[in-house]
Amino acid sequence: MDAADISVQREEAEARLRDANRVRYAGISRRECVVCDEPIPERRRQAIAGCTRCTSCQQDHDNRHRR
Repeated sequence: MDAADISVQREEAEARLRDANRVRYAGISRRECVVCDEPIPERRRQAIAGCTRCTSCQQDHDNRHRR
């Protein structure tokens, strides 16, 4: 297997991971954040179906759970 094959496999794996992460957010978005109870902006609710946290709380969550 040469470098080009490895690169193609990596790109395909990353695309599958992105698709899998999109499925996780399917659903109806909450109006208030589950962490801080602040309203979630309508634009965020429409952009990310099924969101449960405001942008700030989601960033905190992502930072804590990075590998």
